[in-house]
Amino acid sequence: MVSKRLNICLLANYQPGCPESMRRFAQTLEAELAERCHVVELLRPSVVFGQRLNPRRGMGKWLGYLDKYLLFPITLNRKLRKVASENREGFLIHVTDHSNAIYMRQVSRFAHLVTCHDLLAIRAAMGEFPNNRVRWSGRQLQMMILGGLKMARWLAVDSEATRQDVLRLIGPFNARIRRIYMGLAYSYTPMQKESALKRVNVLLGRVGHHVSDGKFEFILHVGDDSWYKNRQGVLEIYAEVAKQSEKPLHLIMVGPPLSSSQSYWVKKQGLSDRIIIAGQCSNEELCALYSEAKCLLFPSLAEGFGLPIAEAQACGCPVVTTRRAPMTEVGGEAAWYLDFLEPTAAAAVVKKAIEEGPVERQVRVAAGIANSQRFSAKTMVDAYEELYREIFEQTESKRRNCVASLN
Repeated sequence: MVSKRLNICLLANYQPGCPESMRRFAQTLEAELAERCHVVELLRPSVVFGQRLNPRRGMGKWLGYLDKYLLFPITLNRKLRKVASENREGFLIHVTDHSNAIYMRQVSRFAHLVTCHDLLAIRAAMGEFPNNRVRWSGRQLQMMILGGLKMARWLAVDSEATRQDVLRLIGPFNARIRRIYMGLAYSYTPMQKESALKRVNVLLGRVGHHVSDGKFEFILHVGDDSWYKNRQGVLEIYAEVAKQSEKPLHLIMVGPPLSSSQSYWVKKQGLSDRIIIAGQCSNEELCALYSEAKCLLFPSLAEGFGLPIAEAQACGCPVVTTRRAPMTEVGGEAAWYLDFLEPTAAAAVVKKAIEEGPVERQVRVAAGIANSQRFSAKTMVDAYEELYREIFEQTESKRRNCVASLN
C-alpha cells in the first residue's frame, strides 16, 4: 500500500530566465501539495555564475549553463544519495519542466514523473520551423533533453497536441503518458469595473502613459518575445484594426520590450502613442487588464498550452486566437478563431469580436467563463496527486516482485 502522505521532490527551473508560467506551475504544485499535508521540497539550480548578466543571451546564457549543467548535477547527486540512504517512504521526483529532463540519468532510478509542456524547442532544433533557425549548440542541448525524455517512464503533458508531438518525435517507448491540463495559478474572475479601471490607470501611469478621459479602449496581448508568440503578427493585425476603427483604440502588450526592428516598425507606422508595453504584471493587474480589454489577441504560431486564453476567458474577456491546436483545445467554442494570419483577414475577425452586440457578447463571455473552469488549480493538482500514487504503487510493486524473484 502507498502511504497517504507522499514525499515529493519538485525539480524546478533555474530562476534567471525562467518563464513566468513555469515558475507559477511549480509554485502552485508546491503550495497545493503542502496544504494536503504531503512532504514537498522544491529543488532547483542555484544562481552562482549567472548572477549579473542577461540569462537569455551571450555570456549570460553560458554562465547559466555552468550553474545548471556543472554545479547542479553535483547538488542533485548528493541529494539523491541521501534519499537512497534514508530509504524514504513514498519518495517521488517530479521534473516540473521537460527542459530539465537532461537530469534523467540521476533521476531515473527513483520513482519519477516528467511534465512535458511542449516540444517546440526540440522541433525547432530538428528543423521543423524553417523561419526559426537554431544554432549548433542549441541543437545539441535539445537533443540531450530529448534523450532524457526517452529515459522517462512516466510523462504528463499539458495538451493533446503535445501528446501527439511526444508520440511522433520520441517514438515507441515504455513511458506512460497522461494528459493533465494546466491549472490557473490565480483565481481569475471578472473584476468590478471601478476597481479594474483604477488598476489599469495605475499600471498605465507606471509605464508613462496617462489617460486623459474615461474612454480608453484597448486590445490586449500577453506573451514573451519567443518566436512562436508572433509579436510582429500582433502588431500588424492591430495596425489594420486601428486603421478601420472609428474610435481611438490602443494595444497593450504584457511582456518584455519590443525588439529594435519591431520598435522601428511601430514608429514608421505612426503608432508609438497607441502601443503600450506594460512589462511584467501582477496577477491582480492581469485580472484588471483582462476584465477591461475589448479582446485578447493571441495569434500564436504554436503553443504547448496557451494559458492566457484560459485566464482571459475566466475574466470575461473574449479571445481571438489561431485556429490551431492546442489553442482550439483550450479556447473551446467560446473563442474567435483566425483561419489566416494575414493582417487584413485577421483584422476582420478581430473587428467582429470587438463590435459584437451586447447580447451576443454576454453569451460568449458566459461560455468563456464556463469553459475556463476546466483549468482550475485544484483539478490539476488532484490529477497530479492521483498520478503520483499510481506511479509509486507501480514502482513499489515492481520492486517487490524483483525482490521476491531473487528469493
